[in-house]
Amino acid sequence: MPRVLIVDDEEVIRKNIERMLSLEGYEVATAPNGRHALVIARSMLPDIVITDINMPHMDGFALLEAIRSHCELERTIVIMLTAAEDRSYMRNGMRLGADDYLTKPFKREDLLDSIAAQLSKLKRFERHHEHVIAQTVASTEQRTRDLFISRYAAQGSQGENTQAGSGTTTPHMGLVNAQQITLPGSPPGLPAGTTLKATVMFADIRGFTTMAERLSAQELAILLGRYFELACQPVLAYGGTHIKMLGDGLLALFEGESEGTSSTHARRAVSAAVALRKAAIKFAPWVRQEYGQRGLAEFSVGIGLHSGEVTLGRLGSTESSEITPLGDCVNIASRLQAASLELGWTIVASVETASLAGEGLYTGQERTVQIRGRTNSVRACEIRDISSSIDLPLTTHSTTIVNHTQALRAAVRENSEITARAAKDALKQSLWNLQSGSFGAVPQRFKGYEVIRKLGEGGMSDVFLAYSGAQKSEVVLKVLRTTQTNDSDMLRRFIQEYAVLASLSHHHIAKIYDQGFTDDYAYIAMEYLAGGDLKSEIAKRPGAKRVIDLLRQIVSALATIHSLGLVYRDLKPDNLMFRAGGELVLVDFGIVKSIRANDDALVKTLHGQVVGTPYYISPEQAASKEVTHRSDFYSLGVMMYELLTAQKPYRADSLNELLARHIHGDTPQLPREHAKFQPLLACLMAKDPNDRPADCQAIWLNLEMLGAD
Repeated sequence: MPRVLIVDDEEVIRKNIERMLSLEGYEVATAPNGRHALVIARSMLPDIVITDINMPHMDGFALLEAIRSHCELERTIVIMLTAAEDRSYMRNGMRLGADDYLTKPFKREDLLDSIAAQLSKLKRFERHHEHVIAQTVASTEQRTRDLFISRYAAQGSQGENTQAGSGTTTPHMGLVNAQQITLPGSPPGLPAGTTLKATVMFADIRGFTTMAERLSAQELAILLGRYFELACQPVLAYGGTHIKMLGDGLLALFEGESEGTSSTHARRAVSAAVALRKAAIKFAPWVRQEYGQRGLAEFSVGIGLHSGEVTLGRLGSTESSEITPLGDCVNIASRLQAASLELGWTIVASVETASLAGEGLYTGQERTVQIRGRTNSVRACEIRDISSSIDLPLTTHSTTIVNHTQALRAAVRENSEITARAAKDALKQSLWNLQSGSFGAVPQRFKGYEVIRKLGEGGMSDVFLAYSGAQKSEVVLKVLRTTQTNDSDMLRRFIQEYAVLASLSHHHIAKIYDQGFTDDYAYIAMEYLAGGDLKSEIAKRPGAKRVIDLLRQIVSALATIHSLGLVYRDLKPDNLMFRAGGELVLVDFGIVKSIRANDDALVKTLHGQVVGTPYYISPEQAASKEVTHRSDFYSLGVMMYELLTAQKPYRADSLNELLARHIHGDTPQLPREHAKFQPLLACLMAKDPNDRPADCQAIWLNLEMLGAD
């Protein structure tokens, strides 16, 4: 149902309209003024805004102007409400772009009729808009086809053979010609309805969804563009036709025999698949170098091959020029590709294709693959390599292809950009649905997670409890909303939190399973810790032995963090939680900092910026000076004092006074019953970092001696 935002400074009116529309099945949000409404609208992206005119902070006219100037809200339906009967209000609203205007008091039927009329108008606009988009896409595809044809047609028709001294060329129809290089929708050499013997190749990027979530749209488009450039070259070189880029996937048809060679279509398809696998292996280091901190799996592809009868059919209307391979052979190749990951093979070929490919194949295991929608299974084998001693028409034409990489880039750029935008938009919509949804008898679903309930929310993030089918356990989904006021820095810190946790593996550090982001949202799926936080333990006034045990667990986690050249910077009871079994776990790595030279992977702190929690902050953090791993030891000392006394060592009436006490205040004194901890406390909370323990090992030894007393 459409999403509606109700804006009115009178709570009674807001509630009445909310109740009225909720009963009609609309998804409803409310705001008391225009300023608040604009923040919600930028996140919610409502279909309809119903707004009063006279409101404090930002009135309805100012809100309308802001909505119409926002690229994602400009088509939002705006219905204005007012008690004023002056028609100048109506004219002003319509001039600014209001869609309708109702005078208070209005009847329920008046409001519902207005909404229905505007939605009907919107549907008509969307149908027209879709038609325009379809025409634009068709035109863009035609320009892309023309680009490829213009670049390669001359080579295909004229070839490389020049008569000596004549300056003219002799016709030579090789592998690469205008008819055989076919982008999506380009006219092939054979008409629709033709049935032929051929080999179909499907290739997909493995883990593409994860890439789409952890890279920006621009980064993803660049990655796809570079990959498709490499992937298309061997396909074209070995005579692939009807090449179609389907999101992150590649479809190609190998038909008939190649002029000047005895190679079968199956052999050429296998050769192209092997070359594509090698290209992907060479591409992987670039992905590692560019996005090594994003937690991506090693770049790889899965390829499926099958030979048989293929029918060339038209997609869409009979007037459409797009001809594509259809039939059971295409379906089987696609299913073999899908099975490649489970089988653990890069290239999965049916035994028919392997047999037709001839001698010189290096194969691995052979398996039976069940194809969805088919009663009979398919016998398939792993293709590892193919002998290069067999004559294949690759050299001349691969050189030609390399010389025209600009044409190849132009051909794949549009698909890469469209795919990247679509992937990010899909994630954005899923996260919006998650945040705006209700939790009833039927759980919401997000990716592989079954969302059970909301655990809490803050100013910029929501936290949900979910069940993960992959982990077979409950997990926490933390979803961040970004706005114009917090987007760049908060989003970087949120992404950083995943990058840090993904690099850490320790039983006292929270496990993280997944992460993704868009321009508006980001999420992390992490371990659910059901035992509460350390604050609840402090309230119980633990004994000395328990305090030592807890400190050991914290120090153990810090040792791992520091070994990677990281400073945690926000050690406090809120960021330490218990598993159900009682194990203490460190969470929330949003402001962790690298202290290694020239490390730009983590967020840099601006000069003079205070980062940390005031009650637990080290003197150098309070003074906005450089932090080291010993800064975490000071915070550990503050927590030790609190664990032993249930009190914070420093209190003050203002933030500046509290920071001053951390910088200049005397070291707090423990009660007599905890006097044995005083030397360690004084060492941990020393004002000069150089007077604190050198490393976690030194603290551990101190705790060992305290435990032995």
